[in-house]
Order: sequence, then C-alpha cells, then structure tokens
Amino acid sequence: KPAATALTPETSAPVLYKRFEGMLDNIHDRSRLQQDEPYNALLKYVSKLAFEEITAKVNPKVTYHDLMFEPEKYRAEFIRIKGVILYLNPYRLKTNPSGVEIFYEGMVGNPSSNEFYRFHVLERPEAFKTFDEVSSRADIAEVEGAFLKVISYELAPRVQMTQGKNYNDVPFIIGRRLTKVEKAPDPAAKQFAFVAGLVVVVALAVLGVALAISARRSTRIRRPPSIKK
Repeated sequence: KPAATALTPETSAPVLYKRFEGMLDNIHDRSRLQQDEPYNALLKYVSKLAFEEITAKVNPKVTYHDLMFEPEKYRAEFIRIKGVILYLNPYRLKTNPSGVEIFYEGMVGNPSSNEFYRFHVLERPEAFKTFDEVSSRADIAEVEGAFLKVISYELAPRVQMTQGKNYNDVPFIIGRRLTKVEKAPDPAAKQFAFVAGLVVVVALAVLGVALAISARRSTRIRRPPSIKK
C-alpha cells in the first residue's frame, strides 16, 4: 500500500473579494438612470439593511461637491440628504432580483445652495406636501441612502432656452425611508422657488424618460389614498 501523501497548506496568493463583486465598477456618471446591473446590485444591498443600520453607516463628511466631481470615490457610500421635497411618485418594478416590487421616486432641493438630489426609497412615505403641488408650502424631507451615480436627464425645450443647456445632472441615491423634518425659515427661499419650479417642470415633463427604468420593467402605480404629496 503506497504511503499517504502529506497535505500542505495552499501557498498561492490569497483570494481577494472585490466589493459588490465588481458590479459597480463600470458605472458611467452623467448618464440616464437605468435598471441595470449596478442599480439592481445596490437596490438589493439596501433592501437587506434595516433603517437603523443605514443610519449607522452614513458618512456625514460627504458633500454635494464630492459626489458631483469625484463620484467614483463615493460609489455605494451612505449619505444623508435634506431639502424641500419637490415631487414624490410611487412605481412598481415588474422584475428585480432583490424582490422589491414598489419604490418611491422623488427629488429634494436645498434652498440655501440650490443643490438637488434624486432618490428612490423602499418604505411607503407618510403624507408629504410637495413643491409641485403647493410651491413654497412644501415640506422639508430627509433621506439616508447609498450613492449610485450622477444621473443626467434631458431638460424640457423651454427650460433649455432659459438655462442655456440641454441636460441637468444630479446625484442619485437609494434609501429605505423618507423622513419629514421641521421646516425653518430660509432667506434664499424666494430665489429657490424659481429654480425649483424649473426643476419640477423638467422632472415631471420627462419623468418617464428621466426615470429610465424601462417601461417594460417598471410602471407608475396609482397612488394609494394614504400616499399623499
């Protein structure tokens, strides 16, 4: 009987586990939002976290400027955004590996800096007064979520003439919950109302395209009675 061969430890290089298995590596910023592999990967990740876990992961040092000019450094970073809630709409995903069926899309803007963010959240929001309905009486909202990329959407023709550009770029995040916060007076609110008005016109005019989660995969759902803007 031949002698048993001694087993020796593996001496090859250790296996390196890449974050999100590389699924967030090929993201193109300043492009349309799509339900592609990176979106699905981040959605699945966020959907597995409790609200308290997301709060614990938030990096308060990340700024709007960071996301807009160095987005690749903050991919999947959890951030906190706050501002006037411009609009809020529910949608239904027809197919998604995370098992998420309904999400809520919206946008918030900061009156002090005219910085805008777009978001998707998974939990049904409470009743909100949104800028597209009540203008300056809109609520202030806060979202904690993971940054995916800077998205672009086409401006409506009349807004293109006003702003002198064809597209607008905003950071996009995926979170769990939209939270209402106390509204404080802001001296920049009047100027913000004009800018936000343009943004809302644009967002609503091209919502189907700007959302860019294809009509074959997601559809606008009728707002339940308890989901008010």
